[in-house]
Amino acid sequence: MPPGSLTPEELLGFNGPITPESLLAPHPPEPGLYDWIDTPMLAMQELLRRPPQEIVVAPASSISEILSQSEIDNLLAVFEKKYSPWLHLSMDHLRRHPFLDLAKCAVAARDLDPVQRSNVIPRLNALADSYSFKFAFTSAQSMETVTALLILSLWTPPPNTADSPGRDSRMIASSAVSAAIQLSLNQAVAHAVQLSSSRNDVGDSEKELAVNKVRLWLSLLSAEWMLCMGTGRTPTSQRSDLDYEVFNIISPHTLNSRSRDLRLYFLTRMQSLAGKGLQMHLKDGEREAQAFHDEVVENVLIQLEILYTSIQPLGVATDYESYHFNVLVMHYHSCRLLVLYHILGELRRSEAGRKPDAPAGARTWYSGLSRAHAHAVREWGLDGVTTAQALLIAFVSHPGSDSEFLATAPDSVFSMILMATALIVLAKTSLLRHYRGAEKIVLITSEELLPKVAARLNHIADVSDSARRCADVISVLLRTFNAEAQARTEKALQWQTDEPQREPSRPAATPGTPSSSSSSDLSSAQHHGMSDPQLGLPGLTFDSVFTQHINPSLTQDIMLDQEFWNSFALAQTALDPQMYVLIACHSGAIL
Repeated sequence: MPPGSLTPEELLGFNGPITPESLLAPHPPEPGLYDWIDTPMLAMQELLRRPPQEIVVAPASSISEILSQSEIDNLLAVFEKKYSPWLHLSMDHLRRHPFLDLAKCAVAARDLDPVQRSNVIPRLNALADSYSFKFAFTSAQSMETVTALLILSLWTPPPNTADSPGRDSRMIASSAVSAAIQLSLNQAVAHAVQLSSSRNDVGDSEKELAVNKVRLWLSLLSAEWMLCMGTGRTPTSQRSDLDYEVFNIISPHTLNSRSRDLRLYFLTRMQSLAGKGLQMHLKDGEREAQAFHDEVVENVLIQLEILYTSIQPLGVATDYESYHFNVLVMHYHSCRLLVLYHILGELRRSEAGRKPDAPAGARTWYSGLSRAHAHAVREWGLDGVTTAQALLIAFVSHPGSDSEFLATAPDSVFSMILMATALIVLAKTSLLRHYRGAEKIVLITSEELLPKVAARLNHIADVSDSARRCADVISVLLRTFNAEAQARTEKALQWQTDEPQREPSRPAATPGTPSSSSSSDLSSAQHHGMSDPQLGLPGLTFDSVFTQHINPSLTQDIMLDQEFWNSFALAQTALDPQMYVLIACHSGAIL
């Protein structure tokens, strides 16, 4: 069964609904169990999905039965000012259409006061769902109906009842792509390029119409790919090298006048590169590992960095819609992060397949890596951690008004923020368990960063359900990590006090130096005497948090285990001998 036909729960390997707790819960060591890190964006989308609201909605056949004309006009003006920049295109050329007006008003209605919102939004959403179903299966398409579907795919409301399935953003985006193909918008780029190179006299109005079709098509591609990347689902829209020919002549002098074109150009470029990286798979063989590394670095990661050199300054280089350029930087980090975790997963699966008969608990997946694999994991693992932090820093650091900008952001922005946060907590948890003391050197300032992320999200929690749920999930992750950190500290102190009475003392282990005991013995000593604080999460044992068993004979603890941090410590001490002293002092006698 293809991934797109499975429910998110089936894709993620969970028996029940996906919750923050289920991401942290232990999984049975079954071969082939799905690892949520393989599809991190799917997990984030499910966590941000709003619960149903038990509301009795009075039926309506048109928007005029819900809003007065003046209210409609006001909401259309709000949408144009606050929400249209997220589409990266202008809609001035579009005609008024009942479906398009409805889609705009359904999204802009979140700017109403709470009483009006509670009365109006459920009715608008119910009507929008019926319109979506109607226009998804009709041949009477127009640029206006395609744009309406595009809008509804980016801002998803909660279902009105527990029995309703809720809006599937990816399916709506796919419907928009199908509708666009009916209008031959998939050929718009080629047509626009042909017009621009034609020697025949072509009127400005014809050229502008062709470019507007390109804008709509690329915006559709961007929305669908954004909703599919990192979910295991394949976009229905296809890219071509021509897609970048129309807007590649934008100069610094046109930043303000053509800023949306520029964002669309860069967004589609980075998504194309990320999509290429997500399709790369590691074959068996030592030479294949080196070829895989070279291909990923040369064809994806370096190309993304080259693109980033142009994207990075735009948030301060332009005075027009600078906040949206700042979010473009976040998109870059998100694309890079998805690629990094995909290729790390490829290395891990390769190792699990190479040693299917290894005795259980004999070694962690990283400690058994070949030299080429180990170098790649160290390089990409640390890149992933710094990339996740960079995304959150870009989010927190922008001075823009939260109510003016963040509150209007599409759901995908909050999925990016949550993914970066979750992966940082994964790394911190790995450090806590497998290299005690290193968490005081690596990622320590994230303990100040992550609460600031949650606080900024809470600023607009009363307006944006996605922001509120994102902040709630982050709070659960932080409470879980902090509870384990405190419990491990208390138990470690108790273990140090009781240790001479239980067994002979032994020399302190040195970072990167194998001890006389095996990795499994070290892990056992590390967790010796540990109880499992549960924070009200039934069945949660912290030793299994984030542990995914791809092969029952290999312990799979995400990507950052003890051997990884040992290797990291050695690399640091080679550059700075004082780092050795710092790590050793923080590590103490227990690793």
